[in-house]
Amino acid sequence: MAIACVAYINCENITLERQAADAKLNRSRTGKGKKPFEDYYLCHLRASRGEAGAGEGQGGEHGFRYDVRAHFRRLPDGRLTWVRAHQRGVGHELYRPKVYQVQ
Repeated sequence: MAIACVAYINCENITLERQAADAKLNRSRTGKGKKPFEDYYLCHLRASRGEAGAGEGQGGEHGFRYDVRAHFRRLPDGRLTWVRAHQRGVGHELYRPKVYQVQ
């Protein structure tokens, strides 16, 4: 899990933005004897070149709609990018949900 998190953060299309904790809220918390909030990061995902958004495309080569899990993709130049979960075959009304069995 930790390796997957580091790989996600190191993707070419992920940027991190540091957010400072609210000073007024921290003063209030310390006054009540609570631990102050620490700074945190926001992950921003930008679409890769050539990545279609949700609902785009015709889905002509697929016989039905189906779900695709989010995954890492290695580009031809060696960079790593994150692909969001989406559906393929969106031009079809027939939908086959993916069912996973846990044993």
